[in-house]
Amino acid sequence: ATIALPAPDTSSQPVTPQALAAVVASQVGGSCAGDESSKNLLRGAVYLGADTERVSLAISTEPLKCPYLDACEEDGDMIVARQLDVPADYPVRIVVARPLPDGKHWVVAEHASLRAQQTGDFAVSLPTLKALATDPRVGVQVDAALNSAGDELPLRWRVAARTSE
Repeated sequence: ATIALPAPDTSSQPVTPQALAAVVASQVGGSCAGDESSKNLLRGAVYLGADTERVSLAISTEPLKCPYLDACEEDGDMIVARQLDVPADYPVRIVVARPLPDGKHWVVAEHASLRAQQTGDFAVSLPTLKALATDPRVGVQVDAALNSAGDELPLRWRVAARTSE
């Protein structure tokens, strides 16, 4: 089941991976959530079961431009990319990214799925990924209510690193 996000407030504070995971959980039902941040990338993820079934939302300092991954298209200011040519034990991916107005950061929504590699069907639709990437509350700074929603996310928080890929 998805979660309801609280109404925005007027505060402004740095976004957390937990807040990004809460935004994902408002659109995608999952079993647990986690922090998948890395260099130049602050990312919260919601797992749809296993490591290889996840949807994440990130703030990146690295711009995404076509060509990116196997297939890439521009849709307005958004980039929609797919990585479908991967080894059998790796998930295929759909990535939707858009630049933030500051010109220094990107919002990146990604769905990685091992199941979709066999069937071609992603559990989370492209319109849902686009909705995550264009959510007006998502940015380098967010309101305190969104960070609180991440802190109080009613999903188990994964602390171990991914075991696949």
